This record gives sequence, C-alpha cells and structure tokens, in this order.
Amino acid sequence: MIGRAPGSAVKSSLSSDTIRHVSIANYRKMPTDNAPSRKTSLPVWLRARSGLMLEISLVLVALYALHQFQTRNLLDSDGLQAPPLKLPSLAGPTIDLSEDVRGPTLVYFFAPWCKFCAASAGNLAALRRSTNDQEMSILLVALDWQSADEVREYVARHDLEVPVLLGTRATANDWHIFGYPTYYVLDKSHRIRRKDFGYSSRFGLWWRTRGFGIGSL
Repeated sequence: MIGRAPGSAVKSSLSSDTIRHVSIANYRKMPTDNAPSRKTSLPVWLRARSGLMLEISLVLVALYALHQFQTRNLLDSDGLQAPPLKLPSLAGPTIDLSEDVRGPTLVYFFAPWCKFCAASAGNLAALRRSTNDQEMSILLVALDWQSADEVREYVARHDLEVPVLLGTRATANDWHIFGYPTYYVLDKSHRIRRKDFGYSSRFGLWWRTRGFGIGSL
C-alpha cells in the first residue's frame, strides 16, 4: 500500500476551499433575472409625455409646412406696398383704399359660395365687434360672384357690418388671389405685413392683427 506524501491532504483541502471561494465570488457577480438593474429607465409618465410632445411638434411642423405651401404664391408680406384697390361697394359708393381708408387695414377676400368663408364669417364679425375703426379698418372684397344680391344675401346671413367691395377678376390678379378666403394685414402705410389663406379661427384672426400690436404697425 502506497502512502500519501506528507502534506498532500492539506494541499488538496486548501485547493478545494480556494475553488469554492472563487466560485461563490463569481456567482455573486453574475446578474440574475430577478436582480434590479443598476441602469434606471425613465418613468412611464415621462416617456408618455415625451412621446406626446414629439407628436405635437410633428403636427406643428406639418401645419407650418402646409401654410407655407398654401401661401407661396401670395404677395410678399415683408413690407411690400399693397396694390391699388378702388371698387364699388355693396352699399353703392366707390371706395378707394389709398384715399378713403386710413390706418392699419385687414383686406379680406371671399366668395359667396365658399364653405370655408362661411365658416370663418362669424370669427370675422367677432373681430369687428372687438376692434374699433380707429384701431383697424376691415374691408371685405367679394370675388367670383354672380350678382350683387348674392353677395348681399351672404353678408346679411352672417351679420357682417363692414364695408363690402365688389371685386373683379383683375382684382384677384392684382392681389394674387388663388383661393378663398385669403386676407392681408396692412400697416398704417398700407404695406403688407401679414397674409394667410383658408379658415381662420377667432384667435387666429386676433393673433394676426391685434395680437401683434396692430396699432404699432
């Protein structure tokens, strides 16, 4: 029977203990499915809010791009002098923009059959009630109409208490009107400062006129 060398059992025992300690240490370092991650993610409500803000930003960008596309052919709004506007009014007398109208002016082009014009008419009437003639003049210009009675009926139906001019095809060409409603905001020297096309809410009309301090234009 061959005997073990002295100290061999001790060496073997020490080796086993060392391996056991190393294994336990490595096991503690290994991540488990149930262990919480050190990297914390954003709260659910914050992720939802971030997603909502991104969607709102995309919608605003899309609306701005649409607005730029729709108004690309209108007259420049960087201080260009407004074209001449001298037309018979629905009430009878001829009105000349350069002679008869003073101060900042909203020139609003519409057609009696236009659905978007009809939808905006109440907002336009509200703007007139909240703004006096000294602050801003408002001129409505009818285009693409068949008869004065058609225009008169439209004005009465929407309770529009503003001067209404009977425009012509030449008027549309001079002012670059390609759709309805289209409007320009003029400063006190009748230079074009703002422009827009399509339906405008009550706040939208206010923002483009009084909202920017129309009296200082």
